[in-house]
Amino acid sequence: MYRKKENDLPPLYVLIIFALFFLSTIIDGIASNFGLYNTNNNLRFITGFLGGSSIMVIIYPIFIFQYYRQSKKEKIFKKPGEFIIYVLIVIAFITITLLRLNFMGHFYYYLATFSVLFTFYFINMVLVLLIPLFSQKAYRLASKYLILPSIIAITLSLIELLASYWFHKLIISF
Repeated sequence: MYRKKENDLPPLYVLIIFALFFLSTIIDGIASNFGLYNTNNNLRFITGFLGGSSIMVIIYPIFIFQYYRQSKKEKIFKKPGEFIIYVLIVIAFITITLLRLNFMGHFYYYLATFSVLFTFYFINMVLVLLIPLFSQKAYRLASKYLILPSIIAITLSLIELLASYWFHKLIISF
């Protein structure tokens, strides 16, 4: 992965692996909803992490291409060591989750909440950037071209979350 450019999609075999990761999240959600097995927070965290990672592998290069006037051809990880450190951090989080080490308190609740909200925001941001009015305007990340698309993306995210809440309430009532 450290050889890929920021605005390039991963190779097909990586896309297939991440499709399986995303599928694991869907299967876990459906199976636990219909009572096929009892799930727990550790399993939800791991499948959610895998599903979220798989979404971001696709969305991030699209964001880079759509946001910047001239998308950068920089590497995601400049050196193999940076990629190794990233992998070790991921393994550490998963290990802490599996071992149920409680020294982190409510950290995972905040992390999960932030991750879900950021995923909604970021996907909506990419969708907004597909509109030609907002597309390929910026030269750097922090710029005025991020303000209006961000407001629209946050608004869309809030509408989606509210609609999800009401849909959940509707399903529960049956």
